[in-house]
Amino acid sequence: MLPTPSSSVLPRSTPNAQLNFNGMRILVVDDDRNTLDMLSELLSSYHAEVRTAESVAAALAVFRSWAPEVLLSDLGMPEQDGYDLIRTIHTLPYGLLTMAIAITGFSRDEDRERALAAGYDIFLTKPVELEQLISLIGEVNRS
Repeated sequence: MLPTPSSSVLPRSTPNAQLNFNGMRILVVDDDRNTLDMLSELLSSYHAEVRTAESVAAALAVFRSWAPEVLLSDLGMPEQDGYDLIRTIHTLPYGLLTMAIAITGFSRDEDRERALAAGYDIFLTKPVELEQLISLIGEVNRS
């Protein structure tokens, strides 16, 4: 499971030997360094090319220069949030081609509806089942 932002425990997960992201570009955005490090390590173990950002501004800079295929973003961040991020990404070239997954501690139905209306393709609440996350990203890799 993905730790909550206050957790620094890195879950040990054995990569599925049959699943390989083959250099898929994945941008992970979260204001919690532990979450970024854990997701980066996990996704890299599946041979993804991973970049991280701790703010919307940093994420947009990476997005503009790198054009990731998948975006994993927290919604609740200081200054600008994940809603600001996805709205801006959708105005950029290739922004609508990026699979956007919201990963958040917000779990109400209204939060889900708001995230999907803002432009996220998938809404996951923390703690996230890592196998589910890997499976969802694997689906993007097959399409």
